[in-house]
Amino acid sequence: MDRILNIVAGGILLCLVAAIALTWMNNPYDARRTVLNERLAEAGPME
Repeated sequence: MDRILNIVAGGILLCLVAAIALTWMNNPYDARRTVLNERLAEAGPME
């Protein structure tokens, strides 16, 4: 069981790192990010 959890956790971390690296390297994702920011703004201020 521990082995499976480690593999799952590692996969999630890899996905997060890859997503962050992609958004940093090339930003065609800016449009998607602004849409998310607009939805967050509609939901309410984060303070």
